[in-house]
Amino acid sequence: MEQEIIAKRAAGVVSLYVVSLVVGLILAAVGVGFMVSEGESGIMWWIAVAIGGAFALWSVFVIVRYLCVPETVLTLEGETFLFRGRRIPIADIARIDYRRARVRHTVYPWGRFFFYLKDGTVLSCNYVEDVRELFARLNDIIESHGGPRSAE
Repeated sequence: MEQEIIAKRAAGVVSLYVVSLVVGLILAAVGVGFMVSEGESGIMWWIAVAIGGAFALWSVFVIVRYLCVPETVLTLEGETFLFRGRRIPIADIARIDYRRARVRHTVYPWGRFFFYLKDGTVLSCNYVEDVRELFARLNDIIESHGGPRSAE
């Protein structure tokens, strides 16, 4: 059976959070360095260590979650989708939705994609590349197979 890859894991996530990890480690190292060199542990240096450590820990958490997402997220095989290892017949899809990743005022092209099935099950995957284009493409595929069109 012919397979068509519809969605992949986003590539820009790792680079963004590796930079965040490096910044956090540098900030924590500067705080520790000043505490050791001056022999005095002022509150400002403790705050630098805490903020740098929090940045580093959050970055590691996001990178580990990202690496748990398979490189090929969604594949079309005839009348079914293969979504993260689970087969979903097109006829079982009630609607689809997406949320683009955003941090403060920056909106990224990747995001989280949702499948809402007719039996009430909700399937989702984070760090999906170009979710807006994926949403439009899947709406066209589902509509061509006689399914409902999800509103954007």
